[in-house]
Amino acid sequence: QGLLPRRARPSPASARAGPPALARRAARREMQLFLRRLSGETEAVQAAAGASAGEAFGDEAVVFGGVALDAAAVLGEVPGLEDGSTVCEVPRLPGGGDGTEA
Repeated sequence: QGLLPRRARPSPASARAGPPALARRAARREMQLFLRRLSGETEAVQAAAGASAGEAFGDEAVVFGGVALDAAAVLGEVPGLEDGSTVCEVPRLPGGGDGTEA
């Protein structure tokens, strides 16, 4: 009687799945990202969407879309970062401080 074939209908379990279930599914999703090294070489990195930038890229300093990703940043929560995106390694610069004027 429905318009959709049987295999396309959501199961009762998935119909009840709320945001926490969707977040768990998204965290397990694998992503292939590309890491552009300082040398200019590009390498493919496989990572789960729920992994942190530190887990995926180690201790390298990386940026995506002009924004530095700290080691605790969850890849699936970075705006615009999706399967096939390129993340660039940047040099760590000595110095800096707490942001107060000298």
